[in-house]
Amino acid sequence: AMQPGDVVLVTRSILPPRNGDVVFFNPPRELDEAIANSKVGRAAAAENVQVVSTKGKQFLKRVVGVPGDRVGVFNSNPYVLLECTGDECTYKVDRTG
Repeated sequence: AMQPGDVVLVTRSILPPRNGDVVFFNPPRELDEAIANSKVGRAAAAENVQVVSTKGKQFLKRVVGVPGDRVGVFNSNPYVLLECTGDECTYKVDRTG
C-alpha cells in the first residue's frame, strides 16, 4: 500500500488502460466545490477546519473495469460481472485494494 510521501515514477502511455493497470489523472475541476458542499465539507467549515485542495494534484487509481464491463461494489470490494446464464451470474471480485 502506498503512504503519503511515497515516490512513484510514471510513464505516459498512448494505450488504453486494462483491468489491473494503475493510472494517474487530474481530478475534475468541480471536485473541490463538490467536497466543500458535501456533509463533510460543511462540517469542516463549521469547525474552521481547512479541507485540502485538489488543485495541482494528480489522482492514482487502479482500473477494475473498462468500457463495456458491468461493475459494482459489495462489502467494500469492487466486482465485475463476467456472465449470466439463467438465474446464475458469475462475478470476479477484486480484493487487492
